[in-house]
Amino acid sequence: MSLKKINGYWHIDYYDGDGNRIRKKVSRRKREAEKMLRDLKREKFQLKRPLAKKKKSELFDNFAQTYLEYSKSNKSPSTHRRNKSLMDNLLGYFSGQMMDSIDSYMIEQYKLRRLKKVSKTSVNRELTCLRHMYNLGIKWGKLESNPVQQVRFFKEEPHKIGRAHV
Repeated sequence: MSLKKINGYWHIDYYDGDGNRIRKKVSRRKREAEKMLRDLKREKFQLKRPLAKKKKSELFDNFAQTYLEYSKSNKSPSTHRRNKSLMDNLLGYFSGQMMDSIDSYMIEQYKLRRLKKVSKTSVNRELTCLRHMYNLGIKWGKLESNPVQQVRFFKEEPHKIGRAHV
């Protein structure tokens, strides 16, 4: 989009949505022509980017149930049992919350509370389950962001492997 002065008149030169070039004689006054150009740009921007529809949020409890159904059908039985156990702990804290109202601060508070009862490794496993749940929600189009991505996991000690005695 451009503005040009030709023979005392200001012209707007632009391409419409179909790619056709359009040239219009606008006004003798530059300010009027600039205003029309701004209006055209705003209109074109709105056509390119329609307002995104806000996705309806889901209750954590309901989404946890959906996640466990997914886990049951897509994971091994032992992994599903572990996910169910991890989800029970998560439900104890996040039950009743809307999925999109849970933020990284709430997750940090959860980490500190759980650390008083279990090891760092256990807290990390629960956060991993929560992160996977949010990632699936994004993949399925039910969520827009994953607050667990902004949370640092605890550093874990490496496993000690016993040596065989010869």
